[in-house]
Amino acid sequence: MLTKVILSLFFLSAIFFVSCGSEPEPVEDNTESVPLVEDKTESVPLVEDTTPAEPEMAPGSGISMDDLSDLKAQAEAALTKASEVGAGDYYPEALTKAVADLEEATALMESDPTKSKEMFLAVIEQGDTLYHDSIEELVRQYRENLLKLDEKLITQEAPQYAPNSYARTEAMKAELEETLLEENIALAYEQYRDTYQAKSDLSDALANDVAWIKILIRDTESYMADAEDAEAYIYAADVLEMANQYLLDGVSYFDDYNLQQAEAELLYAKYYARKAALSSDYNRRVTQTDLLMMDVLGAIEDASNLTVVDEEGTIVDPDPWDGQKALQDNPLTDLHPDVDDEDDDLPQSNLKSDRVDVNGDDGVMGDEQQENYLNTAKELWARGVAARNENNLELAEQYFLQAQIFVEAYESNAVSQVYTVKWREVDTDCLWRIAGYDYIYDNPFLWPKIWRRNKRIIQNPDLIFPGQVLVIPPE
Repeated sequence: MLTKVILSLFFLSAIFFVSCGSEPEPVEDNTESVPLVEDKTESVPLVEDTTPAEPEMAPGSGISMDDLSDLKAQAEAALTKASEVGAGDYYPEALTKAVADLEEATALMESDPTKSKEMFLAVIEQGDTLYHDSIEELVRQYRENLLKLDEKLITQEAPQYAPNSYARTEAMKAELEETLLEENIALAYEQYRDTYQAKSDLSDALANDVAWIKILIRDTESYMADAEDAEAYIYAADVLEMANQYLLDGVSYFDDYNLQQAEAELLYAKYYARKAALSSDYNRRVTQTDLLMMDVLGAIEDASNLTVVDEEGTIVDPDPWDGQKALQDNPLTDLHPDVDDEDDDLPQSNLKSDRVDVNGDDGVMGDEQQENYLNTAKELWARGVAARNENNLELAEQYFLQAQIFVEAYESNAVSQVYTVKWREVDTDCLWRIAGYDYIYDNPFLWPKIWRRNKRIIQNPDLIFPGQVLVIPPE
């Protein structure tokens, strides 16, 4: 404005000087001089446009509203960052207070800008502290959980029984430690989940394998006791001696942590021990085989009427199977005591610890998928009937027993019902509330059963979403 006033006075003075010191100009010349004066005065706004606008100040203070808005944005970002690493789970009271302080500071932006600024700065500091404390807690929790699994694996002697699988899980844990040091939380979460799953799978598989070897030893010793009671040392001495030698070798391999060779020897030991026991009383063997065949038939019929969930979480509806019709398709023949001594067809390996997937996929690798368990049981049962009709009772029983195992595996995935998560304005669904419904368990404390069965779709038991279909396992 000052520049504009000075320029205006300058032009007025020039015009006054010209009008007083010379003759009046012709009209046409005088009109031509007007644009020259107007051009100079119109250039003034160009000077005004380059002057920066003064910032809006908060009433009664020297703090600009833009500065307060920037501080508010920083405070919100700090609390968001803390929440993303779990501050709400680890320090809920501190996070709640910080959010309340942020809201109060926002409300004071116009009425008390000085106080508002102080509170924004304090919230930023609180958010940064919560972020770093939550990361430390997250890292501590990851390491603590993995340490417990490691201690369990050491107790199970995993480095001796499954050195390769154990070494791979240790390499995964080392990669996780590097990621944690870099504070790459998103990647660390994925690596932690995969590492924990791999170690957990290895522990489960190893427990299965050791239990399986012990079952083979127990069953073999039981069959050998039966053989001795039936005087197999007289009527099947060679078979009994073979069973005893295979048993000794299998136990020796087991003591040396060689699960694969131990299983191979013990499968033969069990096979020949059973053979020795049954050779003493052929009729009893036939009766036992037929009873087992019918028991498995009934088990398959019952299982075919169940609703189950496979490994991928797919609901498999009942598909009733008629065992009597299956018998008509596989009619039984009269047997004679001419036992087939062939030992070619032995049960397949049941070991899992050397096939644990440590590349991030859930579960244990195997030859069968859960949705095929019942079909496999039916096929094994049919093979058992065929073996029985061929007078190969040992092989028939092996097929029936294997069929029984697959039926039990199928039944283990049975569900009583499924439930779709619902949203309500009041009392929306959570696992605790779902377990408490009278048509579910009528007991909210049983919510972990639902969570464990639905871990594929529920990463955090406190976080479920409307529309999710949950499997409800039997109580």
